[in-house]
Amino acid sequence: MKVRWDMSASQGLRFLDVGFCVVALDYIVYLSLLRLWFTVDVAKSIGFLTACFCAYVANKSWTFEATGGNAVAIRFVVLYAVSMSVNVSINHYMLQNVGDMNIGFELSYIIATSCSATLNFVGMKFFVFQIPKEQN
Repeated sequence: MKVRWDMSASQGLRFLDVGFCVVALDYIVYLSLLRLWFTVDVAKSIGFLTACFCAYVANKSWTFEATGGNAVAIRFVVLYAVSMSVNVSINHYMLQNVGDMNIGFELSYIIATSCSATLNFVGMKFFVFQIPKEQN
């Protein structure tokens, strides 16, 4: 299997730009919902889904400059369903195991977000916004 690595650096930087913005949005929504007495897992899920929508639009049009209709959207939903499960599960696990530390809340968020962001980049590059074979 031949993998196209051209534009990976550019895509990686764009993905990071989009990622920082959507992570900030995720965090703001997450904290806001916690202050409104939502449970941690529900607040984390809603924050993640809010950021997910913004990430889809930005990554499709700017990071990967992708075209495609329903097939791209369906692959994105599948990827983000897996990614959200990973994110919320890691956050939940980390809060249970390091939540009593002074930095436990932030550490849990950062680790969960880093894991799902890595999964998202690889998934978007090679699954969601893949280049059709006839363009290789």
